Amino acid sequence: MNLKPFIQHLRSMNIVESTIRAYGRDLKLLDAFLTTERISLRQVKPQTIMKFVTWMAKRNQAASNGNKLSPATIARRLASLSTFFAFVHVHSNGRIANPMISIDRPRLGRMEPPRVEESDLNKLLDGIASNRDKTLFTLLAFSGLRLSEVCKLDRDSIHVEETESASGELIVIGVGEVTGKGSKNCQFLIDQPTLDLLAEYLTTRKDELVPLFLSRHRKRISPRTVQKRLHHWCKTLGLPRIRVHALRHAFAQRLADDGIDVAVLAALMNHNDLKTTSRYFAIKKTKAIQQYFAAMQVISNRSTQSNKER
Repeated sequence: MNLKPFIQHLRSMNIVESTIRAYGRDLKLLDAFLTTERISLRQVKPQTIMKFVTWMAKRNQAASNGNKLSPATIARRLASLSTFFAFVHVHSNGRIANPMISIDRPRLGRMEPPRVEESDLNKLLDGIASNRDKTLFTLLAFSGLRLSEVCKLDRDSIHVEETESASGELIVIGVGEVTGKGSKNCQFLIDQPTLDLLAEYLTTRKDELVPLFLSRHRKRISPRTVQKRLHHWCKTLGLPRIRVHALRHAFAQRLADDGIDVAVLAALMNHNDLKTTSRYFAIKKTKAIQQYFAAMQVISNRSTQSNKER
């Protein structure tokens, strides 16, 4: 199955490379299935796709000690197939039908951000023995950067600024810029402890290479390597598995829990839509009761004082 025209089409639409790679992985799975079944693209029908889903599920269970394929993964792979077959249908002048039109997708509920226990996060960051890895994962946990963005950072991506806090105290902050999602230039902030850790890490570097984080082969670190290193440290430290994107969510959740304004958090997370940010601000029942009670006490006291004055 020749995927090059489709990949070129995605690049012409300025789709980010990580998404293009995901499309490629999904379609290589389809290619493996069609090869096994000796089915050509012209022969693919809706029932072929459903058989493919079953094949993927069995393959995943065999490779992961019986773990089921999640509805989110199935939905994403079907979305990849839908885009691909729509492209093939148009570029074959309709000679190859789009089998995805009549396929029902898994219905997904609202996805809640993955939680990372504060104790687990502290144990992780305190326990990492590698200067590079400690700096890398602290930066992810305290900047809100995406995995792809951290991998793009160069030595000169971050500079130090002095400013005043709301109370007039002089504070030191790191300000960085990176090309983010949708090829948009994004700014991010770094607190002073993370800046100190970054400076300490850079003193261990005996090279003049541009990337901020290097692999053991002295190349720019890849997202896959970062994922593997986090898995390694979780296993080494006896922690439940933490996924890299969960560190970004943990950053947002801590700030939301501490009462940061939703618009400020949206800017820090480089969200285009406040709806994306608002999921971190789900009102907890206990907090609602406490604030309701406090407000009612104020109203009651005001009413009592007014009656006395009369």
